[in-house]
Amino acid sequence: MEQLTLTLEELNQEEQEIRNNLGGIVKNFVRTGWSLSRIDRSGAYKLKGFRSIADYARETFGMSPDGVSRFIRVYEKYSLPGDTPELKEEYREYNFSQLVEMLQIPESDHAMIRPEVKREDIRELARFNKENENNPDKLLNWQQDPDEILKEAAEEFFRERKNDLNQIYEKYGISPYTEDETKEMAMFLYHGKPKRFRSENIFIILYPDQIFVKGSDGEPRDITWTEFFKVMGSVFDGSAGEDTWKNHFDPEEIPGQDNILNHPEYLPGKLHGRKFEHCIYCPEEQCVSEDCQGCKMKKKIAPAQKSEEQKYSEEQARIDRETKRKLKEMEDEEKMNHLPSDEGPKVHQIRMPAKYYDDVAAGIMSFWFAKGEFRTGELLNMLEFSEGRHTGRMLKTEITYILDDYTGLEDGYCIMAIRVLETT
Repeated sequence: MEQLTLTLEELNQEEQEIRNNLGGIVKNFVRTGWSLSRIDRSGAYKLKGFRSIADYARETFGMSPDGVSRFIRVYEKYSLPGDTPELKEEYREYNFSQLVEMLQIPESDHAMIRPEVKREDIRELARFNKENENNPDKLLNWQQDPDEILKEAAEEFFRERKNDLNQIYEKYGISPYTEDETKEMAMFLYHGKPKRFRSENIFIILYPDQIFVKGSDGEPRDITWTEFFKVMGSVFDGSAGEDTWKNHFDPEEIPGQDNILNHPEYLPGKLHGRKFEHCIYCPEEQCVSEDCQGCKMKKKIAPAQKSEEQKYSEEQARIDRETKRKLKEMEDEEKMNHLPSDEGPKVHQIRMPAKYYDDVAAGIMSFWFAKGEFRTGELLNMLEFSEGRHTGRMLKTEITYILDDYTGLEDGYCIMAIRVLETT
């Protein structure tokens, strides 16, 4: 951006503009970012003796450094070209929190996000991208047929939706489907609001008229519901019946007999189209290894091919991870409740819904309402929780004022003015 100079009088005007915007109820976040950017680019904060825009904003507006960065980045990323505080047309229906989260995903993924999508869904897409950056499957999937990725998406989607799959096949039978049937089935799965689904290698967002699929290869794909149900049919039509889900994912074995898939030595490759004689993991066109021992596709073995021991081990591993997480939460809570008073101000641990995190971190929401005994100068560790789980993010804040005798407040409750000290 071009060099900018502000006088002290212009700086005071910008300060008043920021205060007005921070207290407004309309979308003034881009104007706040614009003003902060002007002050930063011009170095006007030096007129009041500050060394950086972060120090200036903290003392002048009570904003955290992260909050300042978010406002400026949102303005620079989503505003019209030139020195103007106006969002690009395609982003005008999004709120500040959504745009902050969209900074964490590549621009190619923006097509997957609409204004009705929840902030947590955008954040989950960013996690999916990060987890797949070094995924060994990504090196293999660059040559995977796009149709195979869509088939995997449909299979993984319905693996978690047993009742939905069975009800569709009970009511509509196998494909192809009429236009009216497709619309009914789409609304049945959509249930009136966008939905997000993800597995290790697949991320899906549903809309009333469209579906976005992203695989571990990193390429977002958009398909219609007609195309989605056609893919669904190619995966599940052969298993259609009284219990389609069970027929596909968990076919029964004949009592007293073992599963032949547990003994690949008896499955000659020429009988099932595999490159290597004993391979049971992937078809020849997907085989990328020189031998079965080095095969990277083995972990894609279908649940129906897994032994009971494998299934049991995987379930126990999941339970162990969940138990470890809960014990860690209990340990953290115990530590926070027993901090020695002589080591500094008392620290309270507060659970904060995820929807408030960014506003508090940015200094837009500088208060908190809670029940308990609090004192000015004490600290609040505000842990972000989403869907009953700690996300790992926390705000360390200081109580600067307490209002506990206001008419209408119930006994034991108070309103606290807070100042963000640190974000993690």
